[in-house]
Amino acid sequence: MNIFNNEVELEKPQLIIPLASYQKIMAYAEIATGEITGFADVDYNTEKKALVVGEVYLLEQEAAAAHVEMNEEIVADFNLQMVKKGLTQLPRLWWHSHVDMETFFSGTDDDTILDLKNDSFMVALVVNKKRKMHALLNFCAPIPLIIDNLPISVDFGLEEVPEELRKEVQRKVKEPPSVFSNFLTKGWEKKKGEESIMYFPKDIASIKKRIKEFGLKREWDTDSSQHIWKSPKTGTIWVDFHNVILNPFNDEFDTPDEDTSFEREIVRIKKKSKKKKRYD
Repeated sequence: MNIFNNEVELEKPQLIIPLASYQKIMAYAEIATGEITGFADVDYNTEKKALVVGEVYLLEQEAAAAHVEMNEEIVADFNLQMVKKGLTQLPRLWWHSHVDMETFFSGTDDDTILDLKNDSFMVALVVNKKRKMHALLNFCAPIPLIIDNLPISVDFGLEEVPEELRKEVQRKVKEPPSVFSNFLTKGWEKKKGEESIMYFPKDIASIKKRIKEFGLKREWDTDSSQHIWKSPKTGTIWVDFHNVILNPFNDEFDTPDEDTSFEREIVRIKKKSKKKKRYD
C-alpha cells in the first residue's frame, strides 16, 4: 500500500471498554435520575491498535435532567490528587450520560470537549440508559483534529481460557458418534482404500435420485454399525455422511427388485395363444 496515496482513508482507532469499566459507567447512568458525568483513564495500546479504557472516576457535580456541571475547583482538586498518587498522565476520557435521549454531542458538549483539551489527546464518550454509546477522539496538539464515531467494543475478558473450565467441558460434553468418527475408529480408512466410498448429498430428493439412478442396495455394515448403500455393478459404497436419512428402513430409500410383472404377462399371453380354437 502506498502511504502517500491521498485516496487511502485513515482507519479509525477502536475504543475498547473492559467489562468492569463498562459496568461502572452504565451503573452510574442507570442510578442517576438526570445526567451524570465523570472521567476515566485511557491509553493507546499499540499491539491492539486501539484506545483502551481504564479506571472510571465520579466527581462531585450538580446534575439536572438535561444538564450537568462540574465545578472547576473540584476538577482541579481531582487532578491534584491524581498527581499526588504518582500518575504521570491525567485521565483523558470524559464521559457523560444523556439519560433517555439519543447519544450525540450537543453544542454544550462541544464546548466542554474544547475546554478539556490538553497537550496530547482526549476521548469523549456519551451514553444513555438504553446502553447506547457514542465516542470521538480529539487530537489536541500539535495539529487539532477530531475523529467522530469511533468504533466501540466491550471487552468481556477471558482471552485466556481457564484450564479448569477446559477440563470441565472435556469431562461433561461429549460429541455424538458420527459417520466420520466411525470411519476413523472402525476400520473405514482401510476399507476406503479397498473400495470406493461416495457420500450422499445433503437433501432427501438428491439421495433418492442417486439410489434410483445407480440401483443402490441397502446393507447393514457391522464395522461402522450403520446402513450403507452399495452398487451391485461397481461395488461402490454410498454413505449418509450428513445423517440426512432419519429412517433408513423407509422403502423410499431402497431400490426395488427388478419388476418382472411385464415379463410374466408376456408369458401368459403366449401360453394362451397356443391353445387351439374350437368352432362350433
